[in-house]
Amino acid sequence: MMNRANTTTPLTVPSEELETAVDTIVALCEGDQRAALRALAATTDYLNAEVERLQEMISTGLLVQDPARRNRGASASTVVPLC
Repeated sequence: MMNRANTTTPLTVPSEELETAVDTIVALCEGDQRAALRALAATTDYLNAEVERLQEMISTGLLVQDPARRNRGASASTVVPLC
């Protein structure tokens, strides 16, 4: 899992939207709050890995190449299981 010590950005989602999002995630996990937390942790880890991958692409200059060449190095779409 990711190093959560690096997550210092304050949450900027309005509370009503946040509550709706939480309710939706818990509902998708059939009311299982632990499954919802696992899904969020897995999604966060996936997104952090994508950020790292994109940062690496930027640092190696891959993103400034033509789109056809860039897409050859991209992974197939990844599905993160919700619950």
